[in-house]
Amino acid sequence: MKVRHFFIILILVIVLISIDIIFAYHQKNKRPDIKIPILLYHDFVKVVPDNLDDYNYINTKESFEENIKVLLENGYTFMSFKELNDAYNKKIELPRKPILLTFDDGYYSNY
Repeated sequence: MKVRHFFIILILVIVLISIDIIFAYHQKNKRPDIKIPILLYHDFVKVVPDNLDDYNYINTKESFEENIKVLLENGYTFMSFKELNDAYNKKIELPRKPILLTFDDGYYSNY
C-alpha cells in the first residue's frame, strides 16, 4: 500500500513540475504588452481656416514638421508596418519608444 502512495505522490510531483516548466516556457516566449501610438494625418493645407472646429483634422506642412521634430526629440522611433510585423514575429526588437505614422484617404496633399 505504501509503495502505491509513493508512486501516486511521485506522479503528482512530476505533473506539477511539468506544468511549471511549460508555464515558464510560455511566459518567456510571451510578447510584451506594449502600446504603440499610431498617428493619423488626414489632409495638409497651406493655411488652416479660421473656423478650426470644422478643420481639426488637417495640418500645415510646418505643423507636421514640428510634430515630427518633437517626437524625435522625445526619443520616438518611427516604424513601418513591416517592421511592426517583424517585431511581432520576433524577427527584430521593438525600439524603446515605437510609433507608427499613417495617412488617411491618400489625398494629393499627403504626397
